[in-house]
Amino acid sequence: GWVEIQSGLDVRDVVVGDGAVVEVGDTITAHYTLWLYEDDAQGAQLESSRPNNPFSADIGVGQLIDGWDIGIPGMRVGGQRELIIGPALAYGSSGQGSVPPNATLFFEVEILDAR
Repeated sequence: GWVEIQSGLDVRDVVVGDGAVVEVGDTITAHYTLWLYEDDAQGAQLESSRPNNPFSADIGVGQLIDGWDIGIPGMRVGGQRELIIGPALAYGSSGQGSVPPNATLFFEVEILDAR
C-alpha cells in the first residue's frame, strides 16, 4: 500500500532490496521512469533512464526535487519504489522541460548503488 511521507508525497515499495540503506548525503545511481499523474492514475510517460542510461546524484542536498530528497532515503540498493509527488515538492508553478506547470508526478525508481 501507499504511505504518505508528508503532504504531497506518497510512496510505495515495489521491491524492498537487500543492499545498503540510502541515507541523506549518499550518492546514488538509479534508474527511473517519470509519468504525469492525472485524475488519480498514471498518465503520459515523460522520460525514462531505462534501459541504458542510469543517472547519479546526491540525495538530500538540493540537487534533486524535494520529493526525491525526502522520498528516496530509507530505500535499499536493489529496491524499487514508486513515488507520487505533488507540484509543491516537484517543479511547482513553473514546470520544467516536458513537465507542465503544477503537475503531479509519478516516478518509478530503482536504486542500483549508494555510497
